[in-house]
Amino acid sequence: IECYDMSNLFGKQPTGSLVVFQDGLFAKKEYRTFGVKYEGISDIHMMEEVIQRRLEHAEWRKATKGALQEEIG
Repeated sequence: IECYDMSNLFGKQPTGSLVVFQDGLFAKKEYRTFGVKYEGISDIHMMEEVIQRRLEHAEWRKATKGALQEEIG
């Protein structure tokens, strides 16, 4: 499960974070932070930027429907 959180300090220093849980446990090596380039206070726009940037990293593990079905059985 991937969990995303957006934060800023009164509209400054916008940051997004990605936390991953595998088998119900926090996967520390998968934790990522993103310096958000969007200027403003909009979690929706910040989330869009972070998820787009996350998906651009082909080297990062991605859950797929097939992989999830294999894990479930």
